Amino acid sequence: MMMHVSVEKDVRMGIQMMKYIVNHYENFTLVIPPFMITLMWSINSYIIEINVLLILSSMTDIISVIMKYVSLAAISMIPTFYFNSITHHKLLKCAKMEIKITNFRADKPLQNAPICTLAC
Repeated sequence: MMMHVSVEKDVRMGIQMMKYIVNHYENFTLVIPPFMITLMWSINSYIIEINVLLILSSMTDIISVIMKYVSLAAISMIPTFYFNSITHHKLLKCAKMEIKITNFRADKPLQNAPICTLAC
């Protein structure tokens, strides 16, 4: 459960970014690369969680479960440690930007939909 709680925020962020990319495709020069990166981020988070569950469920000793959990949790935080260690990079200006959500798919669900359904 603890690993799920710590990984869930990465999955949620990836899904929110994918939704933003789909709803605001006109703000991107190419839509597929950012969508694929966020999709890989979400899938990678699920794979990490499944691996931790498999590894920890194979342990029989409580002390070894705790030690393995701590080490695996630290491994899953490596990208965060790397990002926080960057001090002077041009992408850090983007981290504090507010992204305004202007398009909501619920308002016009079939507008600019790539696949024509029976309602077209």
